[in-house]
Amino acid sequence: MSTQVPPAVERIYAAFARKDFPAIVAAVTDDVLWVFPGVLPFSGAWRGKDDLRRYFGILASVARFEHHEVTRRIVDGDTVVCFGSHRARCLATDKVWQSPMLHVWTVRDGLVASMHEYEDTALAAAAFTP
Repeated sequence: MSTQVPPAVERIYAAFARKDFPAIVAAVTDDVLWVFPGVLPFSGAWRGKDDLRRYFGILASVARFEHHEVTRRIVDGDTVVCFGSHRARCLATDKVWQSPMLHVWTVRDGLVASMHEYEDTALAAAAFTP
């Protein structure tokens, strides 16, 4: 069992920092499941590459991530858990939210098959409230 973070996960974090959403989509399986909790415009369970493209289109139209940092990674076979934090700004209200976050990744055949994000969604929702 490998204890190394799969390259696809690291490529996605690097691409997110560059806001290179096509590179993220290239690192996932055709049937990817991408889950973001809460009631934000980009919340939900996004399935497949077309849905993931829509997710990033919505995300880019409503928020700007100003800081994103992964501080710890745990690898167990095809599952990777990443701890960190991020700070983002709602473009409509100009309010900032900052939250710890946790990502749970599943990798299949060298590509990301799923990502579930956990964060303080109440903080994020407050940033979207005028």
